[in-house]
Amino acid sequence: MKTLSSVLVAASMLAAPLPAAAQSGASPPPALSPAPLPIKRCINLGGTLERKAEGLYGNTVLDREDIRRVAAAGFDTIRLPVRWDTRSSAEPPHKVDPEWMARVAEVVDWALAENLNVVLDSHHFADLFTRPQTRAPVHAAIWAQIATRFADYPEDRLFFELENEPYGNGETESVLHILEGSLAAVRQSNPTRPVIMGGGGYGSLTAMVTMDLPDDPHVYPTFHYYAPAPFTHQGARWAGQDAPAQLRTFGSEEDRAALRRAGEAVEAYIRRTGHRPFLGETGTYKLYTPLGQRVEYLAAVYDTFAPLGVSVCAWSYEGPFGMYDTQNGEWYPGMLEAMDLPPR
Repeated sequence: MKTLSSVLVAASMLAAPLPAAAQSGASPPPALSPAPLPIKRCINLGGTLERKAEGLYGNTVLDREDIRRVAAAGFDTIRLPVRWDTRSSAEPPHKVDPEWMARVAEVVDWALAENLNVVLDSHHFADLFTRPQTRAPVHAAIWAQIATRFADYPEDRLFFELENEPYGNGETESVLHILEGSLAAVRQSNPTRPVIMGGGGYGSLTAMVTMDLPDDPHVYPTFHYYAPAPFTHQGARWAGQDAPAQLRTFGSEEDRAALRRAGEAVEAYIRRTGHRPFLGETGTYKLYTPLGQRVEYLAAVYDTFAPLGVSVCAWSYEGPFGMYDTQNGEWYPGMLEAMDLPPR
C-alpha cells in the first residue's frame, strides 16, 4: 500500500510510452522459464501486521476466523504484509522479536491449514531505498532470520516477497543491487523457494516490464495497479487529500483504453520473457467512491489481467480499501463477484 503521491508517481510512469523492447514482444521467451505461481485469486491482509501495532486505524486484530472466511469465499492465496524493522533490534545481528516471529508464523500456519497459499511480504522497511548503504544490510539480516524460520515450509505454498514497492533511490536500475544481499540471505536456507520482486516507481508496471530479473530461476516479477490514481485514491485524507470537490468516476473510454494498454504491455512482457507476473495490489479507497464503482473497477482490472494468467491480489480484506465489511460482518455486495467468485 502507498501514499497518494506515490500512486501519482506510479500512474505517471504507467502512462509514459513503454520502451520498444517492452512493446514489441517479438523476442521469444527463454527456453526455460519458471512455471507460474499457483495463485489465481488473492487478497491482501492489509492494515494488520504491517502497522506499528495490530488493531490501529479501525482495523481488527487478525484471528483464525478471518482466515477461514477468506478461504470460504474462494480465495486461494493471501498476501501477508509484515513490518519487520520496528520489531527487530537496532544493533547487529538485528534479531527479530521472537514473539513477533511467532505471531507471523501463527497467521501463516492458519492460512496453510485452510489450504491457502501465502505471499509473505516485507512492508514499510524504513529508509531501505533512501539510505541503502546502511539499511540494506539490516534488511538482509532480517530476511536471513525469516528464511531460516520458514525453511521447512512447503515451497509450493509459501512464497517470499523481499520488499513492497521500491521507491526513491530504489528506482529500477538500483533495486536489484539494493536487494541482492537479501536475496542471497534467503538462498542460504531456501535455495529454490519462489521469491517475488518488483521494480522501482513504487512497484509500477512500467518498472516491471523494463527491469532485468536476477539470474535466478525461482524469482518472479510483480507490479501494482492503481491507475487512474485520481479515481482509486480520491479523498484519501491520510494521504493529505481533502474530500473531492467532484467525484471522479471510472469507466470512460479513456479509462478503458488505458487499462487495455496495460494489459497489452503485460501480454508483451509475458511473450518476451516467459514470466507471468504477480499483480500484488489493486483496489479503491472506499470513503467517497460508491460501492458500484468500486466493484466496476475491480472487475475491469481482474478481467484485464486474469485471462493472461496473471495472479491478481486485491487490496484489501478490510480497512479503507476493504472488501469485507467488519462492522456488519459481511462481504461488500459485488466485490467477490468482481473477481469471479460466488456471492456470500
